[in-house]
Amino acid sequence: MILQVEGVEPDLKSGNGRSPLSYAAGAGNVEAAKLLLATGRVEVDSRDGNGRTPLSWAASEGRVEVVRLLSQTVGVDVNSTDDRQRTPMDYAKGFDRDDVVAVLEQAR
Repeated sequence: MILQVEGVEPDLKSGNGRSPLSYAAGAGNVEAAKLLLATGRVEVDSRDGNGRTPLSWAASEGRVEVVRLLSQTVGVDVNSTDDRQRTPMDYAKGFDRDDVVAVLEQAR
């Protein structure tokens, strides 16, 4: 697998500060998120240029399976705030993602 190749950086940030985990979370790609987490070389609560975390992106996009995965991952703060003081719960509620809200409420 490419993540095991020497020199491959699984936590390399894009120009706007988003990590591969952040993109996987926002796209709802549970398998990619699991593979990235399994490397043990990613910052699970990394913040992009706006202070948003992978969990925040998953919550706003309604990616309930990724939200479930991340909310159960050691080091993830389900109550983290971005630069606008919005939490993943705020995004989930703002986009009417009731299934995500339920998962986040259980994780609190």
